[in-house]
Amino acid sequence: MKFIELKKSLAANLDNCYLLEGEDRFVVSSSLSLIEKKVNLMMPDVNRVVIESDRANLENIEFNATSFPFGDEKKLVIVREIGAKENSKKFQEMLKALPDFIVLVFVSYTQNATTKMIKDYATFVDCSKLEPATIKAWIGGQLSKSNLSIEEKAMEKLVLYTNQNMARVETETLKLMSMGQEVITEQLVEKFVVRDKEYQIYELVDYLSKKDSIRAYDLIETMLQTEKNAVGLVQYLYSAFRKLLIISLSKDTDDELAKLFKVKPYAIKMSRVQAGKFSPKQLKKFNEDLAELEFDLKRGKANQDNAVHMSIAKILMG
Repeated sequence: MKFIELKKSLAANLDNCYLLEGEDRFVVSSSLSLIEKKVNLMMPDVNRVVIESDRANLENIEFNATSFPFGDEKKLVIVREIGAKENSKKFQEMLKALPDFIVLVFVSYTQNATTKMIKDYATFVDCSKLEPATIKAWIGGQLSKSNLSIEEKAMEKLVLYTNQNMARVETETLKLMSMGQEVITEQLVEKFVVRDKEYQIYELVDYLSKKDSIRAYDLIETMLQTEKNAVGLVQYLYSAFRKLLIISLSKDTDDELAKLFKVKPYAIKMSRVQAGKFSPKQLKKFNEDLAELEFDLKRGKANQDNAVHMSIAKILMG
């Protein structure tokens, strides 16, 4: 189920086992909080056990997931980042036979062989990035609590600049709320919200696709001053143009490509527009040049001071 469905599900029933999996740590944390609230332990110091990744093995999990609670009806066992090799037959047998008094919650930010197996025995909660509409509703709700509002264009840019990362959405929303303005404007968002690196790369590729050299170089200077990592920027550029090349050549649908790149279909739709500004031959050449530049930088055969500018110039000249 999606995160937004979890609250309704918990109102109806509390299951024995949950898998919270996805890259958005805010969503993972919020999901866990909802489950903990539902369990409602009177003695959490005794009946709430957290097993960190270095101790997340079958023996430790089984011991905690079979011992009785004390002073509560339920015992909550939280397992963080279980390893890929903990997927034995014995592990599956344990998951099949969990006692009624146990609520076992697996928390993982990425999928591995074990979490894939756990899905067969647990209630799965998708903790990937939320849809823009859900994020906008959350922002609106937070602002309304303080009798504040936000312009539609400002809302759009806040979601874009934070790359739908809820932890950043929360931080930037609180920042904007502290500005002393009753209405959050587009200008406030542009001035004070820190753009996510992935969004900056998207923005840079967009400038390059439109041959907007002034904005492209201005953004590169800003990123270099912030990151101070020319190799990293070349790697991000290579990754972005590699994605455009794959999209331009692929016959897959937006939904299929979204699963491949682990993004929303809307992001693929926007990337198709960018890819359409170049020919596949150009994109292939950009990829070859960026890959070669990255290799030379790592070997110390390229100058880090002008490497990014050189790659930008080649793309602009196309």
